[in-house]
Amino acid sequence: MRRFVTLILIAATVMLPASARRTRTGPARVPVASAVSAPSQPSEAERVDTIVAPADSLIRLSGYDKTLRAGVESFFVTNAMADTCSVVALELTFDYSDMSGRQLHRQTRVVRCDIPSGQTRRLSVPSWDRQHTFYYYLSPAPKRVQATPYVVSSTVERVFVIWSE
Repeated sequence: MRRFVTLILIAATVMLPASARRTRTGPARVPVASAVSAPSQPSEAERVDTIVAPADSLIRLSGYDKTLRAGVESFFVTNAMADTCSVVALELTFDYSDMSGRQLHRQTRVVRCDIPSGQTRRLSVPSWDRQHTFYYYLSPAPKRVQATPYVVSSTVERVFVIWSE
């Protein structure tokens, strides 16, 4: 009798894992929202200059970037002023809107920098998206989570300069 009970217990332990259902422990798949249309592929000119500025501007902003999980937004600033003028700070206003043009946020920041005449520097500001639910539409789209693409425009409000001789 003891041998019979032992055989049944061994058979049960061998058969139990085979009959168990597989449990998924990874992240759930989130469907892409159908209300947000994906932007068309940008042209080569749009990839180079993502923040449009007038060609005759003395301060040019370009190359904006912010991915979904980024805590900062980065962009390039070019100083096209006279040879004796260095930029030490900028006051910039950023307007953020969704792909249909509805405003999401607006912020004005003063950014310290050191940009000699004729040179370009990459600057960063803290991201407005603290919950990490938005991504810049020219950045790679997130693969595992649902996020909303946005467009940004910027305005140079003030330029703080140092004149040298």
